[in-house]
Amino acid sequence: MAQHHLNILDAFRTDSTMNDLDSPGGTVEAKTDEASEMTISIGQHKAQFIAPGFIRIEWNGLCTRDDFARVLEWADNRVPRKPYVLLANLARLETVTPEAREFSAKDPRYAHIKRIAFIGASFHQRVAATMVSRAIAWFYKERRGQLSFFDTEAEALVWLRQEYALIHPGI
Repeated sequence: MAQHHLNILDAFRTDSTMNDLDSPGGTVEAKTDEASEMTISIGQHKAQFIAPGFIRIEWNGLCTRDDFARVLEWADNRVPRKPYVLLANLARLETVTPEAREFSAKDPRYAHIKRIAFIGASFHQRVAATMVSRAIAWFYKERRGQLSFFDTEAEALVWLRQEYALIHPGI
């Protein structure tokens, strides 16, 4: 499979093979492209780790509590340097179940995600994500993160790189 990387940022690359991975019925399939990055498929959703602390996820269709839990477990085990930053593509997300929303508000592993950049978010998704983020920040002060919405992945990656440098100076 040919690898195509955007030359936007050295530390945060996008792998086009992410869209080519398919995994039946919730199994996890992993493909290591280089020593520092890994792409997985969990059901319809695709996630990619890029060292030192960047996660890119593409949500597709229905997102359940189990989907969130499996992605969080994978990310928590894969990212050696916490906290980390996340790029979430919501362009093909249809809905998030109430159980998934509740899980995302309560799971302590979300404290490791300090910045989230969203692309492809509809108006309703933007409102919902902002409300959930504010509620989490209100009830769980130690889990405060920052989120932002972007029109393009390139813009989101520039912001995430800048934010990661603030979180981990000297990297």
